[in-house]
Amino acid sequence: MHLIIANPRGFCAGVDRAVRVVDELLDFAEEPVFVRHEIVHNHAVVGALAKRGAVFVEEVESIPSGAIAVMSAHGVAPAVVSEAKARDLRVVDATCPLVTRVQLEVARHAKAGHDVIIIGHRGHVEVDGLLGYFQSAAGQIQVVEDEAEAATVEVGDPARLAYVTQTTLAVSQAERIVDVLKSRFPALIAPRGDTICYATQNRQDAVRKLAERAEVIFVVGAPHSSNSRRLAEVAREEGRRAYLIESADEITADQIGAAAHIGLMSSASAPEHLVQASVRRLSDMFPGLKTEEFGKAETMFFRAPVALEKLKKEKEVMAQAKAQAEAEAKAKAKERAEAEAHREKLRQPIRFDGLDDVLQTAADLAEQLRETAVASARVGEREAEMLVNIGENVRDRAVNEELLAEARKMEVVDSLRRSAHRAVDLGIDAVGVALRVGSDAVDSFLSTPRRSLDTAAR
Repeated sequence: MHLIIANPRGFCAGVDRAVRVVDELLDFAEEPVFVRHEIVHNHAVVGALAKRGAVFVEEVESIPSGAIAVMSAHGVAPAVVSEAKARDLRVVDATCPLVTRVQLEVARHAKAGHDVIIIGHRGHVEVDGLLGYFQSAAGQIQVVEDEAEAATVEVGDPARLAYVTQTTLAVSQAERIVDVLKSRFPALIAPRGDTICYATQNRQDAVRKLAERAEVIFVVGAPHSSNSRRLAEVAREEGRRAYLIESADEITADQIGAAAHIGLMSSASAPEHLVQASVRRLSDMFPGLKTEEFGKAETMFFRAPVALEKLKKEKEVMAQAKAQAEAEAKAKAKERAEAEAHREKLRQPIRFDGLDDVLQTAADLAEQLRETAVASARVGEREAEMLVNIGENVRDRAVNEELLAEARKMEVVDSLRRSAHRAVDLGIDAVGVALRVGSDAVDSFLSTPRRSLDTAAR
């Protein structure tokens, strides 16, 4: 028995980016992370994220005001984003950049007053989002699912008609539909670039090559995933038995039958661990199974959304501010404890038996007064430093968020700095007063025994 595993397979760059967004939010957010719709169409992926704490909802109205809201990789209509912002949600849009490209293509045609045909599947979340990008009173937009519909669809102005495709369609099927439309509408405007994504095309090409050698093909993916279903359809178009499976447990000996070569592939929304589980399943079923791979893995990578980086930065700033505040509070508490300890010493009764004790006690008292004054000054300086830091934080926050006008920012910072300087002056004055009190106390203690000696001498 021979197992042939095709490449590229598994997560495409868009799916990887979307899953990574939710994973990273769950890593640092200390609050629930809400996701509108399944982040990608795969139950294993969604289930794993849900176990980590992600909350999946179908509409933004189900998300509490002010919460973090992630838009799925399939994209959403502009009205959905507007509704989310109206609810004060912190939106992180994980739409695949390739879907975004098609959305912008639809918006461009709407602005130009063209009619638009979306070649895709009605009710699919990606198609619903594309429909929402057509905001034009001059033209119309409609969905065509197959060649039969392409042969009968009616349009407003055949001379101003454009088309786009859902990104996860089978390339061959989309081409057949486009051919029908072009035969009816010769002026049909094509997209500026391919609107079926590179990952969909690559995986369909890999399945065709796999079908050249394998008699039966297993496609790892979810049944409600468009790109997963298309892979199984392509394999069948090539004359092979193909099975779409969500887990390795679905593989049976009856499906394989007398086949000597088994093909294995995974869709763009299926995680690699499901592929490896399928390999183990087949190895257990057929001891001595020979395994080989062909093709190359993809290297495409999409950067995280700006909104995610912004939330991460805000979290870092808040964590730093919290740590700084805790450190300052700890230092301030320590200084206050030291000052209180000095004051407690001053409250202790003074006992002495002779002139030497009187002099030493006076000196000790003066030193304690000096230490108390210095400790009080430290507290004052620390409070001054905290005021300055608060002022700087307020200023930085105002600059970053553009919440205050420049004049107001400078007024707040200058006021806080003046308060800080006044606190420092008070601390210095406290040191001076304490030293004067200590000096007077020493003079008082020294003058008493001297008067006693003078009286004795007379």
